[in-house]
Amino acid sequence: MPAADELIDIHTHVVPREFPAYVGRHLNVPWPSMADAQPCHKHVMISGSVYRTVSHQCWDCAVRLGDMDRQRVTRQVLSPMPELLSHWMQPDDGAAMCRYLNDLIATMVAQAPTRFIGLGAVPLQDVARAIEELEFCMRELGLAGVELGTHVAGVPIGDPRFLPFFEAAVAFNAAIFVHPLKPVGMERLLGPPILEQVLAFPSETGLAAASMITGGTLARVPDLRIAFSHGGGSFSMLLPRLRHAWSCMAPLREAMTVDPIERARQMYFDDLVYDTATIHRLIDVFGVSQIMAGSDYPFAIMDTRPTRLDDRPRGPGSGGDRRRRFGPGGRENDPLHPAQRHRLRRRRDHPRGAAGSGQGTGCDDRGRQPAGGRRHRRPAGAVARGARRQHAVGGVEQCRDPAQRVQDAALRH
Repeated sequence: MPAADELIDIHTHVVPREFPAYVGRHLNVPWPSMADAQPCHKHVMISGSVYRTVSHQCWDCAVRLGDMDRQRVTRQVLSPMPELLSHWMQPDDGAAMCRYLNDLIATMVAQAPTRFIGLGAVPLQDVARAIEELEFCMRELGLAGVELGTHVAGVPIGDPRFLPFFEAAVAFNAAIFVHPLKPVGMERLLGPPILEQVLAFPSETGLAAASMITGGTLARVPDLRIAFSHGGGSFSMLLPRLRHAWSCMAPLREAMTVDPIERARQMYFDDLVYDTATIHRLIDVFGVSQIMAGSDYPFAIMDTRPTRLDDRPRGPGSGGDRRRRFGPGGRENDPLHPAQRHRLRRRRDHPRGAAGSGQGTGCDDRGRQPAGGRRHRRPAGAVARGARRQHAVGGVEQCRDPAQRVQDAALRH
């Protein structure tokens, strides 16, 4: 079992360096591609437009490992950039994209199996195909589970039509990580488009988490290991209102046979809320055993100082005695086992540099191993030596944009 001070970041994302060409049979498919950008960056292109510009942290394992060492992150859980989950594509196209992503993530995990844990993707718009891909992820690729969006074409994941998939997830002992996509309420936002991620994502996640209770999914699959990103969004604030309504409104008592708090505490949540008091609120509501570290590495909105949770319950019903595990396989040596819980503690004495800075690394890819090939990781000393050599030739500044350098300077002070 990992040491008590180890940190596992369950919320990090992957983007391929390249995408395969589209070879399907449909027209006007929003199939992604990559285009060159500034050094160490690529543009993610969708329907001929730049959707997002991403850095080599998204695909280069050596860079990720260097950032993890500087941040003192023991392991990262790798999942696709959510906009690649393809729940909106035709099922055959979605299945093709998911297979490509799953093979890529398995390859990345194989490069550093003691540092990376993989979550794949499934075409949930076709439940039968999704179950087949989940089985492939678990049995053939050895991934820990999959990432899902909050809905499929407006249908929340708690809808009964998705129940067979969640039953399969329990049968395969797969962990599920839920991330918001195409959120509701966009027409009510005033300001820059980026507010979709800032303000609309939390509302979307809260409704998705609630749907797992109000739709009856968690009552039918109580052993499901499912985690929600961004602290569950608005869910912790919705829950008291839902409980009160359940206590005094007959239709809700008929729809939900137990207090909603009992179902809520079956789920897990990352701590990506950027505020220690808010994280304590999550612990108070859901229990310390249900809260895990998450950073959103390597994107701009990431928490550059991952927090820690300690093993101390904060009151009655905190869940400190739970034995369920979110992590891969639910085994005693699971790095995401509740015994690995860590307290939220900023490293004031040793502030971490901003991940994603690419500090001390080159921008070229290191050799990849196929998913079924020999597994190994580059020794930490070799990574450090390579970092020093790259620093000496000025490669650091080349791989960092001005905004990132300003952020790094602020953190150092």
